[in-house]
Amino acid sequence: MDHPTTVVAGLGLEVGVAVARRFFDSGHNVVVGDGDERRIRSAREDLPEKIEVLNEPIAQFTGMHNCFARAENKFGRLDHLVLIPQILAKDSLDELDLDQFARDVSTNLRSLVMAIRGFAQRVANLEEDVEARAEQRHQRGSVTVILSLAARMSQPGQYTATILQGAAETIVRASALELASSNVRVNAIAALRPRAEKREGSVLGLRTPMKRTASADEIAAATLFLAEDKAAIITGETLVMDGGRGLLSGLMKS
Repeated sequence: MDHPTTVVAGLGLEVGVAVARRFFDSGHNVVVGDGDERRIRSAREDLPEKIEVLNEPIAQFTGMHNCFARAENKFGRLDHLVLIPQILAKDSLDELDLDQFARDVSTNLRSLVMAIRGFAQRVANLEEDVEARAEQRHQRGSVTVILSLAARMSQPGQYTATILQGAAETIVRASALELASSNVRVNAIAALRPRAEKREGSVLGLRTPMKRTASADEIAAATLFLAEDKAAIITGETLVMDGGRGLLSGLMKS
């Protein structure tokens, strides 16, 4: 029986590499795409040689097309897509450049919709053999979008990033309904990701009951679960990995 094939579009700071490695270790063929040359070099050093790592601008049609085509041409199938949208630099409403804001919104949201639609169309067109249908009888494919916690809660100075992350979660829900009849599932993960809050002296422990961020490996494990057939009834959902932050009113005692 052929191994499932997963495309990871976007590397992020740590999460993309962890996701690619987790899927590969679980028996998936994996293709990784990112347009940042520095991240590509690092991924090629860190990941097994059998993982395809492509320097492709995934926010553009040609970049995503090339990632999908490599998966199909080399492995003969396409089963799962993991999308890790770029988190934009900090900005504020008062200092917002409206022209740049319009470009950021158009580019990022358009690329997300393009990737989900392109994946669904390709999966539908791929010929399914008997064994593949038996293995994945409840789903034809799955998409998981890995977001930051800004999809659910905001902070001052993250104006555009918060809007884009929230809009991405809405795209997940709308896409899940559109694609449910095709047995293509679309879900999201909103995680308190391992970024600046890991620094010594941050207020992470005061704002988060579990006093830490989600690790890249934990996010990768959750992403794999959402792709598996055992989760085939789950679509349009956001798995929040915030260490209890969303439950807390105020601050924890130091």
